[in-house]
Amino acid sequence: MASVADTELYDRLGVATDASSSEIKRAFHKLAMRYHPDKNDSPEAAEKFKEFNEAYEILSDPEKRQMYDRYGMDALREGGGGGGMGGMEDILGAFFGGGRQQRRGPKKTKDIAQHLVVTLEELFNGTVKKMKLTKNVLCKDCSGSGSQDGKSYTCKDCNGSGQVDIVRSMGFGMMRTTVACPTCRGQGEAIPYGFECTKCTGKKFVKVDKILDVGVEKGMNDGEEIVFRGESHEAPGYLPGDVIFVIKEQPHQFFQRKHSQLFIKKDIPLVNALTGYQFVVEHLDGRQLHVSTPADMVISPGTTLEIPGEGMPERKYSSERGPLLITFGIEFPAKLTQAQITGLLSSLPDRLPTPQLDPKADVSKVTLQEVNQGNYYRQDPRGNACDSSDEERGPQGVACGQQ
Repeated sequence: MASVADTELYDRLGVATDASSSEIKRAFHKLAMRYHPDKNDSPEAAEKFKEFNEAYEILSDPEKRQMYDRYGMDALREGGGGGGMGGMEDILGAFFGGGRQQRRGPKKTKDIAQHLVVTLEELFNGTVKKMKLTKNVLCKDCSGSGSQDGKSYTCKDCNGSGQVDIVRSMGFGMMRTTVACPTCRGQGEAIPYGFECTKCTGKKFVKVDKILDVGVEKGMNDGEEIVFRGESHEAPGYLPGDVIFVIKEQPHQFFQRKHSQLFIKKDIPLVNALTGYQFVVEHLDGRQLHVSTPADMVISPGTTLEIPGEGMPERKYSSERGPLLITFGIEFPAKLTQAQITGLLSSLPDRLPTPQLDPKADVSKVTLQEVNQGNYYRQDPRGNACDSSDEERGPQGVACGQQ
């Protein structure tokens, strides 16, 4: 559990101090359904709902929650107002100065964002992945000062401004340019030689490795973020930013996914498309689904049937699942024997009748053949070879004649 200055608001909602925003929202939703004045008219329920609502308003706001975690409820009550944007601006002004223009809160170090590659099985079942993070942490030996005695030393070359002027001769005159001080690298502080902290060598921070347990909830979507507040780099005068893991869903060999729907393709023989088919699908949780097509249904190419409740878990309600949809392809036999044709004619509905030919007409009997895709050319009367993909135009712009 995360270390915080006060746990009162977390206790009100019954969640851990490191609860995710979705866990906080679910906890508040359950309590609101029970104690909302529209559903419970007792005086005690109204008071409890007020407490739950206050806790949710603070913990659901990332800036308010970070302020509460670091300084407790007293910090949020500092400056009065008791809530709303005006109250929050007063709080930020009290701690960091500036009032309304500081409405975005204190300066933070940059967030660390990276992809979290997960399989479809992990998104279906939920999992916890251990992720190693290397970050800068303020040196404890010198309390982030960088010096052995813990003091700050103003850079003598720039007098603490972090900038120096450079004058260059340009031939026709002099040019003055302001640049970052090379001695203190624009920080305004420079620790004298020999006074540096022996652990961080004057850098004010050390690199540490940390293992984060990243909880992947059932039904999470590609591109969704898992945020660890305040786990980014530390730096003097800055609040640490966040570490953000962005879900990257790996393609699956058999299943395709769209939100809470799962899709698979299944090719079946023609005889089974006509008479029914049974097969087994190994699901993402290891279960085997024994699937049967409707007994009285003829499956056409491209037919899609569904199994309700066997798709992906719903993101907010993991006990509910979408459908599993199966699209069928039909495997037709390459040839039929005369006996098979006779059997089909006797058992299947009437086929299309043979056309009646006009005995006076000039009739040519032809039989279709398979197309030779590798050598499909036509010849126009002028001798120009035309590919069938040329849309009736020859390679030199000459129209192909019809054979």
